[in-house]
Amino acid sequence: MKPMNSPCSVSLVIPAHNEENIIRETALSYYDALTHAKEIKSFEIILVSNHCSDNTPKVCRELSKKKNIIHLDFTEKIGKGGAVEKGFIQAKYDWLGFVDADNSIKPEQFLRLVRETNAQEVGAVIGSKRMPETIMNPPQPLSRQIMGWFFSKFQNILFQTGVNDSQCGAKIFRRKAIEPIHFLEKGFTFDVELLHRTLRAGYKIKELGVVCQNSSVSRVKWFSPIQMFIELIRLRARVK
Repeated sequence: MKPMNSPCSVSLVIPAHNEENIIRETALSYYDALTHAKEIKSFEIILVSNHCSDNTPKVCRELSKKKNIIHLDFTEKIGKGGAVEKGFIQAKYDWLGFVDADNSIKPEQFLRLVRETNAQEVGAVIGSKRMPETIMNPPQPLSRQIMGWFFSKFQNILFQTGVNDSQCGAKIFRRKAIEPIHFLEKGFTFDVELLHRTLRAGYKIKELGVVCQNSSVSRVKWFSPIQMFIELIRLRARVK
């Protein structure tokens, strides 16, 4: 069993679709935090730009000149799950994490997740927007809260993950818990697939409430809830 509070090596993937205005700030804030964090033995940051119509790939290429920052670019539409999958395939360390490019969850919150990786039985540590200690600033619109509640209930009925929030954009996984690195779903439900894999591999999931700087701009469209539920049903039919 790994000694308590021993530092670990982390590969952090940041998927980015048209994030030219924020990706530099996000990447550099995580770079600085991981460089100086006592929780981190070694790290790499993998920026995965995909299907971008702005200057995100250019900004990421510039950032990759720094040591420990890698850039992967895909012109085709591979989805957030696809981007995380590509990053995980490239990753070299034992703990594989990802965060959203919008910097809504700051590095100190991700490091809180890293601190919980010491327990031998833990295969995933995930951020949550649905825990008592969660702070959302500003609060999510009521419609998003209701949609999140129904999605959480439905994914627990189908997959019994036991988590309150499967969709928060900050997670870290033990590599052995989710190998082989191949996602059946590349869209909204890839998170659920990874959680299901973790449990199936015999590991536990630790869920922590996070402080989240909630964006007023949402990329969730009016049809997204329908698509998400369809993906969940399709995923349930495909996994063991």
